[in-house]
Amino acid sequence: MSDEPFYAPFRKPPPPRQPRPPGELLWEFRREHITWSAELHNDAPHGWEVHLLRGGDFFASRRFDLRDAAIGWSNAQRADIEKGWTK
Repeated sequence: MSDEPFYAPFRKPPPPRQPRPPGELLWEFRREHITWSAELHNDAPHGWEVHLLRGGDFFASRRFDLRDAAIGWSNAQRADIEKGWTK
């Protein structure tokens, strides 16, 4: 980390962010011509993160300490989406 403030006129920009590899696919289905999916990412040492994707684009995410809790949340989100509660 640099000690210069972020607004210093000659400060070098930070390196570009590296794309994240795809996570473990938990589920995928189509509803009303839209493909929904959930990916599980291991964010060690911070826990597990679930990404919900709508049509391949980021829709929502949540981080958990335990893998089972992350999978349970993703399954609850799937049930809500299948019922049409998420647009």
